[in-house]
This record gives sequence, C-alpha cells and structure tokens, in this order.
Amino acid sequence: MQKLLNIDRRIIFLGVALVLFLGLVLRPVIPLPPSSEARKVFDAVESVAAGEAVLVAMDYGVSSRAELDPMSRAALHHAFRRDARVLVVSFDSSGAPLASAMLDAVGAQLGKVEGKDYVFLGYKPDITAAIMEMGTSIAGMFTEVEVDGETVPTDSVAAMDGVTGLADIALAVEMTGSKHYEKWVDFANAQFGLKLCTGATGAIVTGQYPYLASGQITGLLRSTRGAADYETMVTKAYGGLEPDASSKMSVLFLGHLLMLAFIALANIGHWATRRDTQEAA
Repeated sequence: MQKLLNIDRRIIFLGVALVLFLGLVLRPVIPLPPSSEARKVFDAVESVAAGEAVLVAMDYGVSSRAELDPMSRAALHHAFRRDARVLVVSFDSSGAPLASAMLDAVGAQLGKVEGKDYVFLGYKPDITAAIMEMGTSIAGMFTEVEVDGETVPTDSVAAMDGVTGLADIALAVEMTGSKHYEKWVDFANAQFGLKLCTGATGAIVTGQYPYLASGQITGLLRSTRGAADYETMVTKAYGGLEPDASSKMSVLFLGHLLMLAFIALANIGHWATRRDTQEAA
C-alpha cells in the first residue's frame, strides 16, 4: 500500500497523455444530461416557426473558435432545420470571414439557397451604433450584401422579406468571447424587445448569469459543455451534426475521471498505511 502513496509523477503524466491522445483519436461521445440553460436555448430555437427570421451574431475571432464554433454551427444547423430564414452578422473584424464561411458551409450541407434562405449581413466596427440602427432598419445599417458573388441591395434579397428592424426578428443568438453580449442585452433586448440567447467562452460566461436570471437572456450556452449539450439535443432531434464539442467534452470527462482515480488510489494507500501503523502500535 505504501506504493500508492508514492506513485511516480511520470506515470500520472503518461496516463493523462494516453487518455487524452486516445480520446482525440477515437473521439468517443459520452452522453451527459444537458444543462437547464442549454435546454432553454434549444427550446427557444424550437419555438421559431417556419419562415420566421433568426439572427445569429458571431462576435468572436480565431482565439475563441475552439469553444464557440461548435455552438455557432449547431445554432445554424438548428435554425435551418426549423426552416427559419437565417441572418448572420459579426462585430469582430477577424471573425467576419469565418462567420460567412461557416454560414455558406452549413447552408450548402442542408440544401439552403443563399439570398433566399439565408444571408450574411457583414461586419461593422461600432456595435452600439449598429444595433441602434438595426433596431429600426437593418437594411439601413447594412445597405448591401453579397449573394452568389454579386453585391446587391440588402432589402432586395428574399431572406429579408418582411424584416425591417429587430422587432421583426423572432430570435437572436449571440456568440461571443468578449463583452459584446452587454450591448445586445442593453440595446437590442432592453430597447427593442429582441428575444435573446447567448453562447460564451468560459472566461466571460459568469457575467451572463444575472441576465439569465432576470430573463433578459432566454438561454445560455456555457463554453464547451454548453456547446456539447446543444449539439446533443440538436443531433437527437434532427441528426446530421458532427459531434465536435461532444467529443471534446468526453475527452475532458475521461481526463478528469483518471485524475479522480489517482486521487482515490492515493487515499486508499493513506488509509491502509495509517491502519497498519495503528495495528503495529
């Protein structure tokens, strides 16, 4: 039992490395019960009727992709499966081309038509001014969009039919690794009544819980765990979604499980050694 108290740290490092490596290669998916805040996001998108407009704001850059790309992809997939019209915007200069590329990829996968079923509105540097203008006129803020390689007036595309301001949007989903969510809450939700869900990186997610508790945010996706929960629910309901965050979460789960096993072994060794010492005395 004394050996359990003196496990070579290299064995621990090797065990963790092996578990993580095998997890990343095999990509297991361990089913976990979804969190209540992730369930609220799923239910909010489920409440969108066919033909209604959903706005997805992908306000993040390359550094946050690992956490936010899976939930953004799931949100687009879910909205398209609901036959909603999808409008995408980005207030991050480095994230705008990534958002446009993801929208095109998911739209093509599900057979959606650019300009008719979805449109990328573009990027603006001043999020506060942009949201205030979008409150009354989205086409006034984003006057032109690119459809099939051609620049056309925003209000001429079919995806914008019946959509003037934020009041005409059934639901907005904000994905961010910064405090952009505060602008969406303070202006889009508080001033224009826009129903809002958010997804956030682990570094900033705690700041969103007061808004969730007050009802200003309808649902919340919390980092990789939230993305995995949402992926699982969308996949169960509609299928066709790669388990990106789900497999990452499973790898983390296995790594944590291994560390708990090492802790348990050390405690067993400690108790057994103390018992032997007491018996010898």
